[in-house]
Amino acid sequence: MLLFASLLIVILLAGIVRGRERLQALADLPVRHLWIMPVALALQLPLMRAPAASAASDLLVPRLAFVASYLLLGWALWANRRLPGISWLAAGVLLNGLAIVTNGGWMPIAPEAAAALGDNAWPVGTHHGTFKDVVLPRSVTRLWFLSDIFVIPRPFFWPTAFSIGDVLIVIGVVRFSWQIPVPNAKSEQ
Repeated sequence: MLLFASLLIVILLAGIVRGRERLQALADLPVRHLWIMPVALALQLPLMRAPAASAASDLLVPRLAFVASYLLLGWALWANRRLPGISWLAAGVLLNGLAIVTNGGWMPIAPEAAAALGDNAWPVGTHHGTFKDVVLPRSVTRLWFLSDIFVIPRPFFWPTAFSIGDVLIVIGVVRFSWQIPVPNAKSEQ
C-alpha cells in the first residue's frame, strides 16, 4: 500500500514537472474502472493492521482480502491495458500476486532481508510488522525469486524491501506518467 501511495505521488510530481497541460491530460485519460483501485487498496488494510508477530496462519481473513485486492487490481489493469505503461504495471502486479498466492496470501521476506532492515526480532513464520510480509526462509518460500529479496537498508530515510514485481510496477508508473499525451498547444489556437 505504501508503494502504491508513493507511486501516486510520483505520477503527480511527474505531471507537475512536465507541466500543467500534462496534469490536465492525466485527468482526461479514459481510465476504466478507476473506482476499483481505492477499493482494492482498502482491502489490504486489514492485513496491514494485523498484529505484528502474529502467526501467519492465524490471519486467514486479512490474507483472503489481500488476495482479493490483487484480483481486483488485475481486473482494473486488464481493463486499462491500452494505456501507456499499464502492461509493465500489470506484469509487476501479476508477479507479486504469484508470490503472494503461492505462499498462502503473504509476500515472503527472507529473515536476512528483514535483518538488513534492522528487524531482527521477527521469528520465521510470523507476520512482519504492519506490512504485507511474512518472514520465511528461502528454503520454504515458493517462487522465492519473486518475493521481497531486494533491500534498501539504513541509513536510507525509508529502509525497504521490495520484489522484482515492485520494480516493474515502478517502471510502469513512470512510463505511464511520462507518456501521458499532451494536447498540441498550437492546434488549439
